[in-house]
Amino acid sequence: SVSAPGSTSVAALIADADGGALGERLAAMGLDASRSSSFAAAAARLLAAGVAPETRATAFWVPGRIEVLGKHTDYAGGRM
Repeated sequence: SVSAPGSTSVAALIADADGGALGERLAAMGLDASRSSSFAAAAARLLAAGVAPETRATAFWVPGRIEVLGKHTDYAGGRM
């Protein structure tokens, strides 16, 4: 798994994604900066579910892959 650097709050995660800071951190790690929108959407769902904005949050992204006839195929654009 790859962590978006640093533990932060749910509200700060959304702000970092909206402001571009999260995308920059992901790009610095060699990942697709557009993934920041996925982190922001997850944080927004937490807020909608009643989680307090100041709740500590750590974001992780795990590349997806499946095995087809013995060949590993990555559908998430991540490192394997």
